[in-house]
Amino acid sequence: MSAQPESQETWSQGIARRLRMQFAAQRVTQKEAARLLGMNPTVISRRMNGEIEWSFDEVDTLHRALGFDLMWVLGLNDRTPSQNRDGVLPIDVRPPGLEPGTH
Repeated sequence: MSAQPESQETWSQGIARRLRMQFAAQRVTQKEAARLLGMNPTVISRRMNGEIEWSFDEVDTLHRALGFDLMWVLGLNDRTPSQNRDGVLPIDVRPPGLEPGTH
């Protein structure tokens, strides 16, 4: 997976997509992330959906608390981290709206 923007993806949406991947791999909830940042869970949800841009300070605070590859989350390298600090492989989280149908 490349850190380069996917079709029509803004930089902030890319950060949100990569953070969703990290949160899923580390089993971090949006509520936990909101607590780490001292913000309302609704605001975190809007950031995670790419509706509101992330600030560098917010991403850095999460990086320091969770230990993920900051350069990858920011899209500054195209190497998907092979493992987080707990040895958990990251999983692919698709952008909203592309979930497979259920039968």
